[in-house]
Amino acid sequence: KAIPNESQYEKFLRQHFVRKMNPNQCDTMMKLRKIYGDKKMTCKVTNTFIAKTTKKNLKKVCLNDGKAYNNKKNLHISNKPFSLITCKLKGNSQNRPCSYRGSASYGKIVIACEKNLPVHFEREHLKINR
Repeated sequence: KAIPNESQYEKFLRQHFVRKMNPNQCDTMMKLRKIYGDKKMTCKVTNTFIAKTTKKNLKKVCLNDGKAYNNKKNLHISNKPFSLITCKLKGNSQNRPCSYRGSASYGKIVIACEKNLPVHFEREHLKINR
């Protein structure tokens, strides 16, 4: 675990919530937020940041601004699209140092919620590239 005593909600915010970000900031943000692969000294292959929003708006997806997704009880799809930055690992090696290619898009998000808090980013839905 990258951060001791980190709750699932705090981990979600660290890995996926950012107020402002450009696609060319992927390397910096991934390092700054300590987002790595599951195995020791590896890079996470893909990570999506949800930008230009608030924690409150993300929480709302778990409540009335989202609906159940694929009949899975804890998955919710947002009613509205969000501004997203997707960071994809460059090359085939998952070993550090990590280098990312970023892209911006706009789309609905599918997240897992526990106790009305977002805890996992499942996927982007109906992506609109910008």
